[in-house]
Amino acid sequence: ENLKNITNSSEQDWTPSFSPVDELIVFTTYFPEGDNYDVFIMNYDGKNKINLINSNGYEKFPQFSPDGSFIIYQGWEKGKMEIFFTSLIDLNRINLTRNINSNDIISHGRSFTPDGQKIIFTSERDGNRNIYIMNSDGTNQTQLTSNENDDYEPTVSNDGEKIIFTSERDGNKEIYSLSIDGKNLKNLTNNPGDDWNPRFYPDGNKIIFQSNRDGNWEIYLMERNGNGQKNLTNHPSTDYSYTIITK
Repeated sequence: ENLKNITNSSEQDWTPSFSPVDELIVFTTYFPEGDNYDVFIMNYDGKNKINLINSNGYEKFPQFSPDGSFIIYQGWEKGKMEIFFTSLIDLNRINLTRNINSNDIISHGRSFTPDGQKIIFTSERDGNRNIYIMNSDGTNQTQLTSNENDDYEPTVSNDGEKIIFTSERDGNKEIYSLSIDGKNLKNLTNNPGDDWNPRFYPDGNKIIFQSNRDGNWEIYLMERNGNGQKNLTNHPSTDYSYTIITK
């Protein structure tokens, strides 16, 4: 009901993200004829659509800063994935990670701490994927996890105190948490199946995630501390992707 096409383009539009302060949306558009991705911004109603990047490369997964003054997104530099900044005031574009030797991967969850001063991300600079944090201007890049197996998909809690992420350190996919300073590492799911792709519920007290512990992909809910794990979808077919909608 009331479904409306607001991009209405011949290209492929995806990964929308809403501004926290203005009635704006940023999103990715794929241009098949040139095989490139660009980041666009527009009003909620689809008007005033602007290409923010307008390059021949790949730019994906944009998200607003908490104050809505700039965006970060995934870009490619010399064949490697980097995290970029673009100001919405002057459209100045800056490579934040500046790491030409390996991939630095933007989080598809909440990358920013609530004050907008820090950004969490995944990096392969140590030979495998680990969780890092940096200042929002790209300085002080600090490793938070250090494991020979992969840690990835980090997202910050609503209060900025915790990070949750997917880890393969136990031989399967588990959801872990740690404090924003890298301390207090904890396995939240602790299940022989695969649990991954965690996101905080809007109230900050619960976590949504995906799991195949019942033999197929389902959507689960648990308390912030890992207690009360509950299958929400509980269906024999595959339930894979999800979106959390706030009122």
